[in-house]
Amino acid sequence: MGISHKQRFRMSLFWILIASVIPIAIDGGSTLAQIIDLELNQQDLRLYGAAENDFTGQAVILCDLNGDGRSDFAIGAHGFDYAGRSMCGIVYVLLSSDTLSPVIDLGASRPDLKRIIGPSSNSQLGLAISRGNINGDNFEDLVCGIPWATANGKFAAGQIAIILGGASCNDHAYRVDPPDLDRELSFHRPIR
Repeated sequence: MGISHKQRFRMSLFWILIASVIPIAIDGGSTLAQIIDLELNQQDLRLYGAAENDFTGQAVILCDLNGDGRSDFAIGAHGFDYAGRSMCGIVYVLLSSDTLSPVIDLGASRPDLKRIIGPSSNSQLGLAISRGNINGDNFEDLVCGIPWATANGKFAAGQIAIILGGASCNDHAYRVDPPDLDRELSFHRPIR
């Protein structure tokens, strides 16, 4: 059955462009315009990818990782390069607050921006992101697909990384270790 065109515009809208810029989070209040022209920068918040060919925004979810009651952003950029690892991929975690600037460069250092870096060249972390309460602690956790990771000696077998949320995730940086050859699924805890 679906929802009508008019109902869609009354909801909170979430716009994603796959061109190293993510215009997002347009307020879905009752005064929402019938046409929102992103070329005219009519969105309320815009996030830019860090570099060319990062493909920022292929996967985007909202989740409350730190349990503060606000939706945090998890943004995938599967083309991201880091420390000699071409296309290892990255998932940016932007913690929400009342003071988010209207334009955010994901390549800039910010205390409210966490980075999860892919394990190896061409692993492409950030193509798929999901959420759930994996360990039953009442905090949302990130589930990140790493589709091209070589795991257990199998080329491009893929890997799933679980990043556990919690009240202390504000104070952590994240990493995804190379695949653990003894386990099919690894839980990766935040590190200091």
